[in-house]
Amino acid sequence: MSVLQQPLITLEQYARLPDRDGMIDDLIAGEVVYRPLHSALHGLVSGNVCMAFHEYRQRNGGSATLRCGMVVARTSDTVVSADAAFWRDRESMVVEQGWPTVPPQGAFEIVDTDEPYSEVMRRVRLLVGFGIGVLWLVDPTEEFVTEFRSESVRLFARSATLDGGAVLPGFSCKVADLFA
Repeated sequence: MSVLQQPLITLEQYARLPDRDGMIDDLIAGEVVYRPLHSALHGLVSGNVCMAFHEYRQRNGGSATLRCGMVVARTSDTVVSADAAFWRDRESMVVEQGWPTVPPQGAFEIVDTDEPYSEVMRRVRLLVGFGIGVLWLVDPTEEFVTEFRSESVRLFARSATLDGGAVLPGFSCKVADLFA
């Protein structure tokens, strides 16, 4: 991943930037941070996460997004995205410049093979600080999940089952199914 030196930009300027082929970007404290497209392993796990959220949505309603930027800060404009996010109530999804400004109840972030772990953890810190009810960080190489919920952090092995608890009532997903 590389950070290009440039003047700090606002959310409004970021919204008008052209797409860059072969790159994904976030806006972190006014700086555009680029990273390469995801690997096939990341894509496979993302597909399984999508299925889990889709099945939950079919039973409970709500809205799921993939790689959707979220405005997590306006004092130093910051837009980051989780790989998948879920809002129980679409009407509560306040949007500015095309991105939600209200945290989802649940989200998944998936570690990619070539991305530095520190970059992943920076996004996790920003997303947790934004107020996501539960964030599951999935590591496809080591096949485990780290759960960030309120002030607690828990690890789940392949044999465990994730549970949405009071944040996403009725949501459950076998960790092994994420890697199938």
